[in-house]
Amino acid sequence: MNKSKAPIFKDKNGIRLRNSVANISPISIRGNKQWILVRGRNIQKPLLLFLHGGPGVTTMGFASKLQRQLEEHFICVHWDQRGAGKSYDKRVFNDHLTIDDYVEDIRVLSIYLSQKYNKQKIILVGRSWGTIIGSLAAHRYPELFHAYIGIGQVVHMMEGERMLIYGVDLTGGKSRIYCWRKVGSSGFSGDERRVWRTLGPTHAESIYRNRLLTPC
Repeated sequence: MNKSKAPIFKDKNGIRLRNSVANISPISIRGNKQWILVRGRNIQKPLLLFLHGGPGVTTMGFASKLQRQLEEHFICVHWDQRGAGKSYDKRVFNDHLTIDDYVEDIRVLSIYLSQKYNKQKIILVGRSWGTIIGSLAAHRYPELFHAYIGIGQVVHMMEGERMLIYGVDLTGGKSRIYCWRKVGSSGFSGDERRVWRTLGPTHAESIYRNRLLTPC
């Protein structure tokens, strides 16, 4: 898949399937350009909106390789969330980005997809980080969704992060749990730098610099 096209669906004669959809395009969500990939063999089928993990771990680049069977029965939509993948914009990280921002983006995108593809409601599918914003969206706006599906569902955000820190800390040969700390103008503490190296800059920047997690 190149930067602007998604492979189309064809019949055995190489002709595009009449009711299929396969496109990748930007849309404006609350004033920010964000990209979606839409694929399905029949636009009359129910619509699945996938929420990737991370934050920042997008799936658009390889989605079509993993969901071929789903594309027989659903319209599959992959969305590069605000600041991630094709939706990356460094200006996003100058703002005080919160979980509520992502939840509101889901609301706007869900309404857009329902109207564009003539659906009364859609199905929301979250993975890892996507389950946090997905479950909140489903709770706040149940009128938009037929169902919510959580894959690797986060059930206790801070406890999960404490366990992660504990695991990271064990690799350093110590045995106590560190709590999250806010990052001030002086940068990261030694413990925070170790987490940064382990998680990688995309994930860690989202956690620390954008205050997506409440410190202990």
